[in-house]
Amino acid sequence: MNRTRVLCCFLLPVGLVGCATLEPPDGYVKLKAPKPYDFKAVSPQGNAIALSSRANEDRSADLDFWAAAVEHQKVDVDGMKLVGRRELRSRSGLIGVLFTFEIGEGQNRLAYLVALYVTPERVYTIEAAGLADAIAADTEKLRQSMESFH
Repeated sequence: MNRTRVLCCFLLPVGLVGCATLEPPDGYVKLKAPKPYDFKAVSPQGNAIALSSRANEDRSADLDFWAAAVEHQKVDVDGMKLVGRRELRSRSGLIGVLFTFEIGEGQNRLAYLVALYVTPERVYTIEAAGLADAIAADTEKLRQSMESFH
């Protein structure tokens, strides 16, 4: 095995810990300084998609635990309406969940999508937000981007 292959085999698993990323949706521009996010991209219509990660403090806190926590926070605390929930699968085969929330009415109605991937070590959150009509037009591109997570 050559040195490059050995390094790649070692670095790929480590990359999921600190260098997780995804492909921006078509028509979105990736920002070079996305802090506090690990990744952020925006559309000309004002939609944004961002990836963040944090330590999973308890290895027993699995996808079901964190999905229940996200749903509780967004619905019961933030007052958003849950309008959809589906399973996702990342490029690397990790199972996740995609929530679609809305808040507001009429032209001011906002949509908020949250994809969640969990490993025993890390919790990865991919959020997309914008006016509901603009997000609706990009939903498929956003979902594909969320599934490109690696």
